[in-house]
This record gives sequence, structure tokens and C-alpha cells, in this order.
Amino acid sequence: DLDHDRILATVPVNVSMPLQPYKMDELANWIFADWVFARDWDIILEDRKRIRHGYTEIIYTEEMFARYFKKMREMRIIPEAPS
Repeated sequence: DLDHDRILATVPVNVSMPLQPYKMDELANWIFADWVFARDWDIILEDRKRIRHGYTEIIYTEEMFARYFKKMREMRIIPEAPS
């Protein structure tokens, strides 16, 4: 298992406003994240079945992460991006 707090502590950041005192384990489901990011195989999704059953929404990954990062900056969970 990864020690996410130890890894995060090694990342240099310039924090002008204090961040909220969250521990990394409080912010994510790390068991799921480790599974997703540590896979060594591709996941191929079958869209025809999803669409046939009415799940037609598409989420663009880059836009989703941009929204999440913006919200986390507003909540002072992560620092502002450097200029």
C-alpha cells in the first residue's frame, strides 16, 4: 500500500493561503484509486449496450478534472496553481 500523505509531503508547493488540514485518506477512496491507476491492462468499454439502455451522457475527462481542481482550490484543499 502507498503512504499517500508521505508522498504528498515530498511535493514542493508555494502556499500563500493555509490549506484545510485534511489527511489524504479523508479525501479519496485510495483502494479504488490504486486499482485504477496501477492496472497494467486497458479497459475497453462497450458503448452500444450503455447507449441502448439510456446512458447517453459523455463526461470529458479533462473538463471533469478541471472542475474538480477548481472546486478543491476554492475549498482550500489544494493550493493555487503556480503562475
